[in-house]
Parts: sequence; structure tokens; C-alpha cells
Amino acid sequence: MLDVGVGAPLTITGVSTGAESRDSLTASVASLLGSIRAGFHEVTVAEAGRSLGTVTTPWGSDADIVIGRSASILTWSDTPVEVVLDDRDPVEYADGEVIGTLTWTAGPETATADVQISGAIEPPTALWRLTHPHALG
Repeated sequence: MLDVGVGAPLTITGVSTGAESRDSLTASVASLLGSIRAGFHEVTVAEAGRSLGTVTTPWGSDADIVIGRSASILTWSDTPVEVVLDDRDPVEYADGEVIGTLTWTAGPETATADVQISGAIEPPTALWRLTHPHALG
């Protein structure tokens, strides 16, 4: 605590804000906190069902690749939001199959959402199976 000669001692914070009294310190701190709070905002980074592209099977059938759920992230001011996709090859090419995860990062905050197949994928025809036995595993 530091006594600046205006009644009650003020903290170093009060001195650094130039406050001359407890009331002016309170007002300065409230204003500062309000400006900090105003700098934070929620950013929508994903909307459930949004198409990211198409997945195509080796036999030519295809379906959409979509974001599995909506996601948002709390960020400060103009902190950049980075995104990383961790993807994997489909196993069954089935509707709803998760084929990856999107992760957004802004400072210490993160948000994630699955990436999945949306739609019916036709199975390979008998002719395709006969002519591509090595592709079916």
C-alpha cells in the first residue's frame, strides 16, 4: 500500500491509473474492466451440417462430408483463430461415419467438432468387385 496523501492509502494500481481518490480509483478500475470485457467475443467457427466437400469411394459412389456439430470459441480482440483437421480414411463409407476432427484454437481456448459422412453410399456392383478384387481388402 502506498499513502499518496489523499486520505486512505491506495494500491500501486491506484497510483498507476493516476487516481486521486478511492472513488476515482473505483471508477478507473470499473472503466478498465469494462473495456477489457468488451474485447472478448464469441466466434462461431462451425455450423452443424455444413458441407466441407465430398468423399468418393473407389467404386465411384459419393456422399457429402459435413461438420457434425456447431462450435464456437471465446477469443480476445483480434486474436487469430487457427484450425487443424485430423482426418482418416473411411472404413465403412457409412452415413454418419466419423472421418476426422476439426480443432480450432484461439490463444488458450479450443473447440472441436467431428467431420463425418452424410448420405447413402451405394455398395460396389458385382462387376466392380470382380474386376477390382485388390481394392476391397
